[in-house]
Amino acid sequence: MPETPSSWLEVTDLGMVRALADPEARRVLAPFVGQERTVSQAAAELGMDGNALLMRVRRFVRLGLLKVVREEPRKGRAVKVYRTVADGFFVAYTASPFYTPEAWLVADYAERERQLARGTMRAGLAWGEARGTPTFGKRVFKRPDGGVEADFAFSFGAGADLLEAGAPAVASYFVETDLDEESAKQLQQELYDLLGRYERRGEGKRYLLRLGLAPVGQGGG
Repeated sequence: MPETPSSWLEVTDLGMVRALADPEARRVLAPFVGQERTVSQAAAELGMDGNALLMRVRRFVRLGLLKVVREEPRKGRAVKVYRTVADGFFVAYTASPFYTPEAWLVADYAERERQLARGTMRAGLAWGEARGTPTFGKRVFKRPDGGVEADFAFSFGAGADLLEAGAPAVASYFVETDLDEESAKQLQQELYDLLGRYERRGEGKRYLLRLGLAPVGQGGG
């Protein structure tokens, strides 16, 4: 869960704002936030090419997000050690380039939603090929309770049961439900606790997990 930074910087410069609004830029900046790292150390953490990261680091320095805190001597050129200029940043909506707060949220989520979709589809299609059902599509039908459902499936009669043995560990659901305020807050806490149990475990394959909850329709927008 989030830690309280020891120092904050409110950002108003548009170049810095755009960088902090970009999820990929934040991912690259992350190893340097609140701690000292060389480019090679950060590249190893990120799984990036060192030269490619160095170009990004130099850009962050020009923008004022990173600073050189010291240089470590070695044979030849000294190695620069970088750290963010503050341990945390705040970007007010009014300083952002977005017309509405909703547009900012959509832009912030867009690339990660694409990553989730790509990962889900690639794993699902590979699973279908392995089980001899390469045809893939969406079926729309009425459930026994009268509701209409649309799900991805291999055919009319072959649903994609992701909990069966051999299925990939992927999930992507949108569920509409009716909750009173107490139940909604309870679900919110359960989702928060679930994220806390699985966040940054540091082992195994990297997965992207998305959790969401919001009121919609009547009273919700």
